[in-house]
Amino acid sequence: MKAKDIMTPYAITVGPDAKVTDIAKLMLERQISAVPVVDEGMRVLGVISEGDLVRRHEIGTGERRQSWWLRLLADPAQQAQQYTKSHAARARDIMSSPAITVSEDATINQIAETLEKNHIKRVPV
Repeated sequence: MKAKDIMTPYAITVGPDAKVTDIAKLMLERQISAVPVVDEGMRVLGVISEGDLVRRHEIGTGERRQSWWLRLLADPAQQAQQYTKSHAARARDIMSSPAITVSEDATINQIAETLEKNHIKRVPV
């Protein structure tokens, strides 16, 4: 069995300029846990999952509570990235990128290995 045999053929996608609030509403309405972010040519740029929407300043979860000494030792680039992700308004700024994908001819074993190796729960085909 291959990816093309088990995939959802018409995935719900968003563009890189989609608003985060619209993406959250879409995921709630469609009862889906992730959406691929695609360009105009339908090339997958990244993926937005529920996990990418968890730490948001709008709902009071944007900042992680850390002790002062962990903040002191934290990587400034990583802190800046976390801040940007929790305050960003567009898909391009919160998506996990680059997207890990598989071809439609990938076997179930290859898909399972990809998911496990990359610690992900879904993979665009």
